[in-house]
Amino acid sequence: MSETERPKSASCITISDKTFDCTATPYAWPHGLGVDIKVAASGKHVSGVRVLCSLDQPDFDTLAALSPQQLCDLALSRFTMGELPVTLDTILSWQETIESMGYHYVSPLISSFSRAAPS
Repeated sequence: MSETERPKSASCITISDKTFDCTATPYAWPHGLGVDIKVAASGKHVSGVRVLCSLDQPDFDTLAALSPQQLCDLALSRFTMGELPVTLDTILSWQETIESMGYHYVSPLISSFSRAAPS
């Protein structure tokens, strides 16, 4: 499947008057299902998260029944609503930490599809 044919979902998150554009595409993960969410600000890729569900997880069969587009939509919706264990604040903080150590590349964090526990 070419890049233009791949399912893709898009959304925005605004924090402190700064807008982050988020896009989700299927992520080929040999151990189950995956969605790659890229986060950009002012057109620059600034961070990301890979949302994964391994073959042995209770939700696997339910998630596997979704189309790739539905899977991307679900992952992105949960991310933008703050319903995943990994949030935008978490990944931005992680990027700041690795950049402070001299690493200047985007390093995505990993999250499950499970909804975060209420705080």
